[in-house]
Formats: sequence, structure tokens, C-alpha cells
Amino acid sequence: RLIEALVRAMPPEVGPVVAGAVGGSWWTLDRRRRRRASANVAAAFPELSPQERGRLVRATFRNMVLVFIETMWMSRLVKTRAQVNARIRFHGDFEEVEALASSATPCILFSGHLGSWELGAQIVRAWPQKLRVLARPIANRGVDRHVQEARGGPGSVITKKGGLRGAVRSLQQGYWVGILGDQNAGRHGPYVPFFDIAASTHRGAAYLACRESAPFVAAACIRRPDGFMRFDTYLDVLGHPKGEHEMQGLIARSMAVLEAWVRLAPDQYNWLHRRWKSKPMNAPDDPRRPQYDPPRRRRRKEATR
Repeated sequence: RLIEALVRAMPPEVGPVVAGAVGGSWWTLDRRRRRRASANVAAAFPELSPQERGRLVRATFRNMVLVFIETMWMSRLVKTRAQVNARIRFHGDFEEVEALASSATPCILFSGHLGSWELGAQIVRAWPQKLRVLARPIANRGVDRHVQEARGGPGSVITKKGGLRGAVRSLQQGYWVGILGDQNAGRHGPYVPFFDIAASTHRGAAYLACRESAPFVAAACIRRPDGFMRFDTYLDVLGHPKGEHEMQGLIARSMAVLEAWVRLAPDQYNWLHRRWKSKPMNAPDDPRRPQYDPPRRRRRKEATR
């Protein structure tokens, strides 16, 4: 709360400057995540020079801090429909998505860790549209309560433990359900191409859309360079699925759309995550697949042995 008070006390335009300074320090000190981001960027953009990759990795750290700052400001600067119209430019299937919101049609709102992902939920609520987001609770209960308030209150968050039942119930009650589905899903997740490398991907968003025959809307809020809290929001209705047989295709399309948006602003994507950690069983090794450092816990065990 003290950090939030300090951030809100400074002029909003100072936010990117602070993010650059803090992100630069983080980049300098966190060698483990710096190497991980470098491996991811090299895999996704092999055509870039080492210098270009280095600049992109450093920008990634700045972006992560800026998302944190923007989240503290969004409840003030992007709260009403008028504020949304003043700060957000919409692209893609905006009219169709707005019609879905006006008709209170329950939808799946899919996004990834690109741009300012928390902002997408704020925009939907300003339309207004009932929305619940699927999120993992934060270990510190006080911080978790505070973050839930920023996301619209405890009733606006579905915890991942038992999240499937909560998401189904929310859709049946007319809510939109927001899911960030671009992280590694482990060995048993479905594999689809992401930057031409097979990536284990969470099936939850596509499964819910297919199970409940809910429209599947992909979205991303990408920062514009013409001022603080100015965004281009991309919307793509990827389908109105009628059964689980459409699930794999929907997952693949969602990753393809997200990849296209990442290419528009690669410095605004979370390259710190081990996106390609899992690999398909019995598949030949892909030389482009990043090699990550083992987790610290495993390194400690190996050192003890």
C-alpha cells in the first residue's frame, strides 16, 4: 500500500521513467531471469543480432515494472466508458465484441502476458459487463486481498483451485470469464506451435468455450508511444464452438493470434517465463528449443549431493 501511495503521488507521466530505472536495475541484478529471457528471445527471433536481442530483453524487464505501475493507476484513469474511449483505440472485431457485451452473452475472454494484461479486464468492466477472471491466489493473504480489490473485488476472481467449476458456474450465470492462457502447461498439456516451436499450452479457456458453447474472444492491450496509459486494444472473435471436437483447433488459433500480436510489440511480452520448458514425448529434439537453468531448489539438492 505504501508503494501504491508513492506511485499514485507522482505525476502519471513519470511512470515510464521509473519503470525504466527499476527495470534496468532488475535486469542487472537478476542474472537467472536475464538468461532465461535471452534464451526465449533467441528462440523466437533467431534473425535478430545479439545486440538487438539484448535491447529486447532489457525492455522486457522495464515492461514488467510498467505493468505493475499501470495496474495501480488504471482504476483512476480507465474507470468510465468516457475514459476508455479517450485512452483506448480498438482494432479487429470491436463491434462484434461490443454487441456480445450489450446482449449479456457469456463469453470466454482469452489473453496472454502481453502489453498491460490487467487493463483488458478493466475495459470490459467499464462497458459495463459482468466479468470474473481466473487467477492463482497470492501467498501473502493481505496482498492477495488488495489485488482482488484492484480486480473488482473478491467476487470478480475465480481461484485456480476448483477454478473449472467456478468458471462453468460463472458462464451459466451470464458472466464473461477472463483467462491468461499462454504459459507452460506441463508435460501433459496439448502442444501447439508458438513461434514455430511446439509449446505445451493450457486447454482451460478452449475447453470452457467448447463445453458451454460460449464465444471465444482473444484480446490484447498493447501500449502506444504517445503517452502514459494509451493503448491499442486488439479483439478477435476466434469462434462460437459447438463441441469439444473443436478444442485443439481453438487452442492453436489462440496461440497463432497471440504470436501475431507479440510480433507487433515484442518488447511488451513476458519473456521471463519458461514458455518452452516442456517438450512432447518421443519427439525429436528441436535445436531452437531454449535450454533453461534448473530451478534453484533443484540446484541446491544437486549441490548437497
